[in-house]
Amino acid sequence: MFPLFFYSIFINMEEFKIHPKYENYEISKCGKVRNKKTNRILKTRYTKCGYERVNLYPIKGNHPVTFLIHRLVVETWIGDIPPRMIIDHIDRNPQNNHYKNLRITTQAENNRNRVMIPDSNYIIH
Repeated sequence: MFPLFFYSIFINMEEFKIHPKYENYEISKCGKVRNKKTNRILKTRYTKCGYERVNLYPIKGNHPVTFLIHRLVVETWIGDIPPRMIIDHIDRNPQNNHYKNLRITTQAENNRNRVMIPDSNYIIH
């Protein structure tokens, strides 16, 4: 294991950008979410399908709203997501939220990105 200061140096080297809609939060290229006022990295959780999510307070004093990390990364680093379009993880790993691994696509194109696991009835998305 590396000492604790090593991890804080790594986080400080990561590039962050203010989210275009939620200006109190900064999003890194790798999917870290930082509160702009406190400068703290927010804790995340995972959905049953393995997608990382985070709670944000989009309106001051309101209740938290859950956002998928990959959508925040795309909106911050790539651009707006048009209606009826979805985000595809190119390497099929829902935990890899780096902006270069994400693309805006149609549902049909995303379905073509699935792979059948040999000797089973399961599909990897």
